[in-house]
Amino acid sequence: MKVVINTCYGGFSLSTEAMSRLKELGNSNDDLPYEDSVEYRSNNLLVRVVEELGEKANGRHASLKIIEIQNAHEPYIMDNDGMEHVGEGKRWY
Repeated sequence: MKVVINTCYGGFSLSTEAMSRLKELGNSNDDLPYEDSVEYRSNNLLVRVVEELGEKANGRHASLKIIEIQNAHEPYIMDNDGMEHVGEGKRWY
């Protein structure tokens, strides 16, 4: 499964161009689950837009990257001041 994460401090965000492209493809941010979920970040249209636009998909203070995860059990996105990675398994709070 391909997942879009942010690889720098600042946080995940999409450029205006990326948001427009998502809408052109028939989807918008409002149509997708919460943006920090693996379900949202692995959305085929989101992945496609980031692949197509490359660095132009980056929002303000973002550096987006597509990673491939395989056989993850309960994957989730963790972040440290906006820099993200994918973890798996059960979380305790």
